[in-house]
Amino acid sequence: MKVTTHWAMIGMLTLTMFGCHITNPTLREKAINAKKDGNTERALKLYSKALSQIDTDWRAMEGIANIRFEQQNWIDAQLGYEKIISLQPDNARVSHWLDRVAECLFKQGRADALQDMLRNANEQYGSSSDFLRQANYLTKVGDMDQAQVAYRKAVHFADKTDDAPWIAMAAFYELVGDKGQAIEALRRAHAINPANLSVADRLRHYGIVPGPAAGIQPTPAVPPLPQVEQVVTETAPAE
Repeated sequence: MKVTTHWAMIGMLTLTMFGCHITNPTLREKAINAKKDGNTERALKLYSKALSQIDTDWRAMEGIANIRFEQQNWIDAQLGYEKIISLQPDNARVSHWLDRVAECLFKQGRADALQDMLRNANEQYGSSSDFLRQANYLTKVGDMDQAQVAYRKAVHFADKTDDAPWIAMAAFYELVGDKGQAIEALRRAHAINPANLSVADRLRHYGIVPGPAAGIQPTPAVPPLPQVEQVVTETAPAE
C-alpha cells in the first residue's frame, strides 16, 4: 500500500512539474469549440500552444489567420495565409487562401502588391479560378480593360461543364453597360447548365425565353485570347 502511494505521489509530482502533454489535434479541437462559444482569445491561445509544439502546424496557422481575418486585422491575416501557402502549395485549399490574401491586400489599399500577387498566382497555378480572382479585383480597382482580358482567360481555361466563369463575365458586362455581351455570356452559361434558375431569370429579364434555343455554344466555344503584338527584329546582313 505504501509503495502504491509512493508511486502515485511521484506521478502527481511529475505532472505538476512538466504538465500534461496535449496533442495538436486535441488543441485545435478545443480551439474550434472555444471559438464556437465566442471565446476568441482562448481559441487564439490554444492555436498558439499548438504552434509552439509544432511550428509547421498549418491547420493551427489557418485557425489564427481566420480569426485575424474576421477581426479585420488584414496584415496579420495576410501574413498568416501566405505562410500557410508556402507550407502547403499543393493543398486543395490554396485557392481559398489566395482569395483571402487578395482580400487582405485590397482592404489595405495595396493595389500594386495586389496586382503582383494576382499575377504570380496566375503564373504558378493558372486555373480558371485564378483568372476569375484577378478579374474580380481588377474590376474593383477600376482597371476594366485588363479585367475583361482576365475574364476571357477565365472562360478559356475553365472546364467545359463549368458555367461559373460565364456567369461572372455576364455580371461584368452588365456592370459596364454592355448588354449584348452580357446576354451572350448568359446564353453560353445557359447552354452549359440549363437547370441554373438564376441564369434563366436573368435571360427572361432581357426578354429571352430559357430553353434549348436560348443557349449557344459557338465554335470556338470561347472567345479568342487577346493577340500579343509581335515585334520583329531585323538582322543586319553579314559583311
